[in-house]
Amino acid sequence: MELEALHLKVRGQFALVGFEKGSRTTIDLTPTGQKQRGLLALLAYSSNRTLSRHWLRQHLWSDRGNEQAQASLRKALQSLKAIDCTPFELIVNTQTAIRLGDHIELDTSGSSALFEDLDIKDPMFNDWLSKLRHDIDGKIQMLDRGNMAIRHAETIRIVSNSVPGNDADFIFAQNLADTLSARLRSLGPVEIVHAGSDGKAQKGKGKDLLLIRMSSALLNQKWSAQISVYKGGWEPVFLLSDSFNRSFNFQSACDQNDVHEFAAKLVNRIILASGLEKKIVFIFRFKMR
Repeated sequence: MELEALHLKVRGQFALVGFEKGSRTTIDLTPTGQKQRGLLALLAYSSNRTLSRHWLRQHLWSDRGNEQAQASLRKALQSLKAIDCTPFELIVNTQTAIRLGDHIELDTSGSSALFEDLDIKDPMFNDWLSKLRHDIDGKIQMLDRGNMAIRHAETIRIVSNSVPGNDADFIFAQNLADTLSARLRSLGPVEIVHAGSDGKAQKGKGKDLLLIRMSSALLNQKWSAQISVYKGGWEPVFLLSDSFNRSFNFQSACDQNDVHEFAAKLVNRIILASGLEKKIVFIFRFKMR
């Protein structure tokens, strides 16, 4: 068995899900132990997905002596290492630190609480989880109420070069832009703007933190989009690239599952690669051929 994607579901029921290469069949790889799940949760929301062994022991086995806590951590790591995530690594460990694998995507979909079903019997872990929920869910609730004053530099701008007269291409491009904007709204308000005929868009009033360029084309009954993400706005530094492809027919136009899945993965990759966990400026360029 070889996987092409590995997702960690963080809202509602905790789950580690693998997607088998070729068939996209889902495989439940969720650890059975609560402490192993808690360890993954701690790593997922840490800086650079990395924590020291000492910090992990303090937040998962704070009620135990040092030797017993060390032994418990070793046992938990061995259990996680035994999970077959080929060709990915679930965790990477050194003598002093533990890191979550680079290719693990965080699935933040749903409206349930973060790690709702985790039951870790440790006050340090529960204090950490309570603060995490307060920081993240509190920000989203404030945005929903419209009470957060957000500067222009903290808005998300989607700039599209798609041409309304080219119906099929325009609809697909606009749909992807709408789906991405829905995924990004927890970070700030979203503005969708169409560029002029020269492909240039009006520059925003604030500083652009990220630039996302997207070129799309409809060829041989297939619609494809190539996306490149840069940090730094108008003097960008390359961060990552991705592509999206789908058949062009009535059924594909109605079925949005692949669009939503792609948008979720892309937004997670952008947040992790950019290191920006708060409100971000995005510019999306849709260049029609």
